[in-house]
Amino acid sequence: MQPGSAWQWGDAEALDLHVAELMKDIAGHWWMVVARGIASFAFAGALLLVPDWSSVRALTVLFGIWALADGGGALAFAFAVRGAPVAAYFGRGCLGIAVGALALALPQPPTVMLYVLVSAWAIGTGALEMAFASRAWFVLPRAVGFMLVGLVTLGLGMSLPWFPLESAATLRAFLVVFAVANGVAATIMGEALHLPPRHALPSRAT
Repeated sequence: MQPGSAWQWGDAEALDLHVAELMKDIAGHWWMVVARGIASFAFAGALLLVPDWSSVRALTVLFGIWALADGGGALAFAFAVRGAPVAAYFGRGCLGIAVGALALALPQPPTVMLYVLVSAWAIGTGALEMAFASRAWFVLPRAVGFMLVGLVTLGLGMSLPWFPLESAATLRAFLVVFAVANGVAATIMGEALHLPPRHALPSRAT
């Protein structure tokens, strides 16, 4: 045994245990991710079932409520797993709350402004979701799921600028597709977090 090898093993073992504890903590909050998926389905249902949501004002109010709820959920998740690198998730939550508050404060925004607001929210939220998954890749169970949710949201944001002069009804259709896709991805991701870990920690040799 080389001098210092016992310390090196102990250091690596402590690091493995720390990572395992973080993974366990994140996986223990799987229900928060599933709740986000359910909320996304509820958003899609409201868009589909309430006839007045095709008006600019009503659509702005509904989007503002959704952005606030989504931002609040992201902040709650970030606070719950603070041992992980969650700076990007804090940013994601703050962005959602800021955009949601702005949307609710707008009395009757032009359709183009609403498109810009939703697009900015989606690009920022998707990028921050992916940044969180990238930074927490080694402590985040099923990190690819967070990347997928980020890609879905980013896709919405990057698609909207191609339709800036379309009606509120078109934006409503975009949001319905996004909400359903986001709900499916978040629900699957949350359920995947609830599954047992794929790899066990290496046991110390005796």
